[in-house]
Amino acid sequence: APLNPITGPKAFNSGKPLDNNCFLYTFDEAGDYTVASQGAPGYSCVVHIRDEIVQTAEPYNISEKKGGTVERYYRVDLACKTEGAEIYYTTDGSMPGLHHYATKHYKKDRGILLKEPGLCFVRAMASKPEQVCSHVFTSRCYWVLSGDKNKDDSMDEAPSSLPVESKQQGLSSWDWWNCRPHIKGCFTGPGSVNIFWDLPQSESAREQIKGYQLLLNGVSYCSMFPLNNNSLNIQGLAGGRNYRIVVVVHPKDPQNVEIESNSLNLQCPIETEGGGPLISLVKSDKPDSLSIVWMSVDTMDTSVESYVIYLNDQQCGPK
Repeated sequence: APLNPITGPKAFNSGKPLDNNCFLYTFDEAGDYTVASQGAPGYSCVVHIRDEIVQTAEPYNISEKKGGTVERYYRVDLACKTEGAEIYYTTDGSMPGLHHYATKHYKKDRGILLKEPGLCFVRAMASKPEQVCSHVFTSRCYWVLSGDKNKDDSMDEAPSSLPVESKQQGLSSWDWWNCRPHIKGCFTGPGSVNIFWDLPQSESAREQIKGYQLLLNGVSYCSMFPLNNNSLNIQGLAGGRNYRIVVVVHPKDPQNVEIESNSLNLQCPIETEGGGPLISLVKSDKPDSLSIVWMSVDTMDTSVESYVIYLNDQQCGPK
């Protein structure tokens, strides 16, 4: 049911509920605030505003090997200087978050086992009640050797009572589901991310793949590309925006269905390595104009006085 309108000296109105609309409100005084919106009827959230920000320390790697080539099931151990903090991590390259489906809760007695062969990055964050979550830690690159899977191969053998045609069809379907890629990614520059995955080890499985397609927030990033391309560089990401990346495998056999990989949920950084804003281009209504947008890089410690835009090394307008 919709919540009652909030009244009082500290009440504010975000305007009429509109699709794809946003509203910015600045809390000037410390305290605990309950926020409700007519755009989200029946829901509310609590915002804690503090005079002094206490941020949980960033996790760090205490393993013997901080990166490089390791055996399969190598254990990575993390620690945090903030006493009582909980650590959350991912191993697929995605950004860890408290409510992100790929994020796992770190257990000190178990560590992190690198189970998937190939390139791997451990990303972790720390959280403690009444504190701001830590910055995200990203490990150096691990190359995990394949090793033995130690799995029972009896599942690959079809029952002898099945006809030959049914047996081949069963094996074909089994090989097809082994074509599901496990994608990983890492940022390589401003607004640029590399996506990569391992090809199926089975020759019979690889023969069933027609090609790959990459979806960025549900939209095809490029046309279907062949099997021998198992990596892709995505460029032009907007600073501060969240992206969901999925690779779709297309089958040669029309009886098989398309398979989606795991999804990577990434947030593009708002700053370049030099500390400046990451700019993006937006389509303009005028054919002879160009719109440039970026997220503010203001911080509590550093205030930006002005921005200057250059076009072909020539300043455009005043500061």
